[in-house]
Amino acid sequence: MKMKTNFGTYDVELQVSRYRADGSIAVSAFSPTEGPIATLTVCLADRSLDSDEAYIDTNNCPWAPDFLTENGFGRLTGSQRQSGFCVYPSMKFSNEIMRRCEV
Repeated sequence: MKMKTNFGTYDVELQVSRYRADGSIAVSAFSPTEGPIATLTVCLADRSLDSDEAYIDTNNCPWAPDFLTENGFGRLTGSQRQSGFCVYPSMKFSNEIMRRCEV
């Protein structure tokens, strides 16, 4: 699938794993030709998240919420959490789609 970032447009595959600190979903974009492109989520060590939720890294990837929702990976929950000067929105991911991307 195509991912448009601040630096260009890339053909990417998503790779899903879990953050060690809180078990939340970790989503990275990888290009077969360019290598790692971006990590779309951020770990805020929030154990109150459901197992299918994560915070989206809008600080480094402001385009990530649109990319993820437009491609059917999940939906924004309306919840958010502040860390430093950034407020990160929470996303509930589609378990079926995420299983296909697990590494």
